[in-house]
Amino acid sequence: MINRIKYLSILVCVFLIRDLFAQQLPQYTQYNYNMNLVNPAYTGSISALKVNMMGRSQWNGVEGAPTTGTLVVDTALKNNIGLGFSAIYDQLGPVKQTHIYGDVSYGIRVSDEGRLAFGLKGGISFQNVNTNLLQFSIPESVVNGINDKPSPNFGIGMYYHEDEFYLGLSIPNLLPNSFSQITNVSVNNIENETNIYLSGGYLFEVNGSRDFIFKPSILVRYSTLFPVITDISASVFLNQKIELGISYRTNQTISLTSLFRLGDNMRVGYAYDYNSGELSAINNGSHEILLLFNFRNEHRRRKGKYNRFMCF
Repeated sequence: MINRIKYLSILVCVFLIRDLFAQQLPQYTQYNYNMNLVNPAYTGSISALKVNMMGRSQWNGVEGAPTTGTLVVDTALKNNIGLGFSAIYDQLGPVKQTHIYGDVSYGIRVSDEGRLAFGLKGGISFQNVNTNLLQFSIPESVVNGINDKPSPNFGIGMYYHEDEFYLGLSIPNLLPNSFSQITNVSVNNIENETNIYLSGGYLFEVNGSRDFIFKPSILVRYSTLFPVITDISASVFLNQKIELGISYRTNQTISLTSLFRLGDNMRVGYAYDYNSGELSAINNGSHEILLLFNFRNEHRRRKGKYNRFMCF
């Protein structure tokens, strides 16, 4: 009974925290390969038509824990233009959020290896509450005011990359939209806050060999509502076909990641998250599966030092 009460208390706290981040993006471990979701300037950075699909099950063993699914498509067009589309499904208990966005970028070649891109993101989000899963009642008029109410938003970003290095800065949500916070006694309108993302990574050849590459990377998320969250990752590439890595997130999460190249056009990735904080006693970790496909684009094909489809 005590464990049950503890579980319910933690889940309610998590539910409230997650609602404060409504209209904003869910959490990802393999962020290096989902960068479009937070930075529109990443769109079209690889000379290929890319299709990314991801599924995430968070805090396994906890009833009503978050589940997330994403679909991202982007391509490089002529005249240094990139175009992309993303759809995100995120559910926590009775609350489901759907985000649909389009991205466009424009890149400038600043050196033989360096390219600087500017991106714009625009789209719409919906929130839906399944009242059948609630332990309390909400007036129908309130539910109707929440469900399927569209909330538009825009974002901007910059992304610079070379063969061995990338650096990005973005604000994926510029508009101060309001959203619904659901507690056990009321439904309140909350104003969301802008998030700023800073990302970077570098490729180091070990013993001068391209068959053994070390890549440290970082993602910093700043919000005026919560403390800064930082993801620090390190991975190794073997023959540019297999990636194995480990990362630490400053909310007490340790992750193990892997990525496998299956032919020229497909990769499969898996990540496992372990939370070393209070949630560790009531869940079996989080699982994330990633499928990536690319189809070569001749408009901006450029042979670089590394296989960018594998390494970025």
